[in-house]
Amino acid sequence: MSEIILDDHQENYLQLAKKMISNGLSHQAVLTEIKSKGVDEVVLSTLDKKLKTQQKIRLGSKLLFLGVVLCFSSCLISLGLDFSNPYCNYALYGLTSIGAAVALFALALVLG
Repeated sequence: MSEIILDDHQENYLQLAKKMISNGLSHQAVLTEIKSKGVDEVVLSTLDKKLKTQQKIRLGSKLLFLGVVLCFSSCLISLGLDFSNPYCNYALYGLTSIGAAVALFALALVLG
């Protein structure tokens, strides 16, 4: 996949779109607003791709943090419980598996 490169003028539209999204506008409303300013369709599709990529990276980062927290809490719980305790297996294998699955999914979002 090739890297999408924007010139300075197009980068200003990207910053404007980020600001509008942070103010609570939806993705489609931002694109409609920028299109009303007379932006070319090629630039608009490039902005759309960039915004979607950044949203996926933001979601992936949050999920990666959640996966790491689950794995770490599994470690702490299994260390705190006695290994003869039947609930130790749930913490040791269950939470670790869930945390690892969430972390791998998050990495797929961030890297893919």
